[in-house]
Amino acid sequence: MKSVRWHKNYKLQKVNKMNPKELSELQRTFLHDEIWLLSFRGAFGRANVYAKGAPEKERIGFRKYLRETISTTVLGKYKQTVSSESHIQELLQIKGAVPETYLNILRDRTFRLGVLQKLMNLYLKYLWCLGWIPEPPHCPFDRTIIEELGVRGIDWTKSDSEEEYNQLVDAAKKLAGARSIAEGELDLFNKTRSQARRQYDNP
Repeated sequence: MKSVRWHKNYKLQKVNKMNPKELSELQRTFLHDEIWLLSFRGAFGRANVYAKGAPEKERIGFRKYLRETISTTVLGKYKQTVSSESHIQELLQIKGAVPETYLNILRDRTFRLGVLQKLMNLYLKYLWCLGWIPEPPHCPFDRTIIEELGVRGIDWTKSDSEEEYNQLVDAAKKLAGARSIAEGELDLFNKTRSQARRQYDNP
């Protein structure tokens, strides 16, 4: 696929709020459940998170634990703007607090930082795009983004290094230029998706 560069002079257009009616509790619950489904699929789908033979009941329990932990963190802190440094500390805190019970079902008995960042950053991206939280400090770093950044030697599904994560953040800041990391990645994602649709429509 042809590379799609982040245009530094591009600004996301601000959409005027149309004052839609407030979502009902049923609607918000539905959307939140769908966001988590997509976030776990995006982060866990190809990451080989679990140890061989890990019981499904324990896998479900681990995902429930992460959902409750991250949701509580977001509700408590991400309703306001969070700095890059604070976000990294939140990731490290969540990673370091995984109970022993769940470490036993994870590959190499660790919840890798690369997978955690994809999960949490993707979750935050969805909430931001819905207007439920302010713009997040980072973006989901996956293979497409890492290749676009020109960073070599980092596989997000295997990475468990704060240094490597900081390297991705620094590269994203540089490439985004005057824009935020979140805006730059969203622009890139939309352009890449648009390319894929054109290729599908015109085989």
